[in-house]
Amino acid sequence: MASTPKDEETLELMWAAHWKELKSMSDSDIMEGVDLPKFGTDRIQLMASIKAEAGRRRLAAAKAELGDSQSAQVRVQSSVPIAEARAFLREAANDPRVTMAARALDEMSDELVLRTYARVKALLAPDADAGDS
Repeated sequence: MASTPKDEETLELMWAAHWKELKSMSDSDIMEGVDLPKFGTDRIQLMASIKAEAGRRRLAAAKAELGDSQSAQVRVQSSVPIAEARAFLREAANDPRVTMAARALDEMSDELVLRTYARVKALLAPDADAGDS
């Protein structure tokens, strides 16, 4: 349903009249019949729920971003054969510079092995560079 210029002009006149009336009213007239303590508590609860929702959305966005970066990291490292990654992690488990959770490496999924491989490789990279000099 398209509005005509006449309809828009009528709406503008109506809003202007309402605005003029609101500006001329006193605060007590505007707030007449409003339970102020309940109004305040409702607003506090509303703000708390808005903050909680904003927090949930930020967390979801952060998780999505982290998931994207981790999957990109796994894709970059996927050129490494899974057998080589598992062998590297077996050796890294005995390396005193690395502490790994006690896991059965053979029971880990290939994706988890590649992700762990990428992380351990990144942790050991500065040490490997320092040993070359």
